[in-house]
Amino acid sequence: MIVEILKRLIFDLVNEDYNSIFDDGRNGKLTREEIIRALDEYGGKLTCPQNDAYLSDSLNIIEIKNNEIYHVEFELWIDNERSDLSLICKVIFKGKDVMELTIEDIHVL
Repeated sequence: MIVEILKRLIFDLVNEDYNSIFDDGRNGKLTREEIIRALDEYGGKLTCPQNDAYLSDSLNIIEIKNNEIYHVEFELWIDNERSDLSLICKVIFKGKDVMELTIEDIHVL
């Protein structure tokens, strides 16, 4: 389930659908300008990764609190290649099938 909501967020970032990201609070504490600046300063064009990227070492999921909170790191793809620009998120489970994903940071690791 975490991968599916992560894919949706990345799809929205790639398509610059910031309204959708902000409407449901996935931006976390970051402003629209901070998100755009982090992506623009890296250079290149943010692209959707291949599906197998979500099953590789590009994705790191760390359990923080008893299957309720997870720290997620994902290496974003720029110009159709894996980069060292990472999307850092927090996922909180709020019930059996309900979870909330928020961006914590976007930076070079």
